[in-house]
Amino acid sequence: MGITFDIQSIPPTATDIAAARERLLQEKAVLDRLDWKLFFAMIMVMAALLILALTVGRPLLELGNSSPTIVTALVLFTPYIVFWVFAIYGNIRQQRVDGPRKEVNNAIASLAELAPDEIASVTAWSERSVVIAAYQALIATQGRPLVQGEADTMKHWLDVQ
Repeated sequence: MGITFDIQSIPPTATDIAAARERLLQEKAVLDRLDWKLFFAMIMVMAALLILALTVGRPLLELGNSSPTIVTALVLFTPYIVFWVFAIYGNIRQQRVDGPRKEVNNAIASLAELAPDEIASVTAWSERSVVIAAYQALIATQGRPLVQGEADTMKHWLDVQ
């Protein structure tokens, strides 16, 4: 997912970064649609339960039928059962959607260009490491600005040494 930055290898080109950003935006759109599908399904089932309660349950309970039947139990307890099914299913689905969504958002953030005030501090790192200086020279020959993922990798490289 996204691009893995390694300052000891050839940096990705601007077209590689643009293609990766486009792929990530498409993945993000797919993940966003999953939430709407779940929300729409919950609304439809709740509307069906409301219609069931109003058309079957209310007349059944208004008859004054004091003997409990299976239909009475179903009408009374179906909303509670459905609530717990949706709560458990929604929680599981949310875990499956939120993990990839966080990864996509982090990858999109790593492909964002550095702010002008950050570029000066990142450029100063080239004085501390020959590897970072060589990597920044390769980026300069490509004629593209640094992205956040490269800055994070350079910072990690300096912290490790």
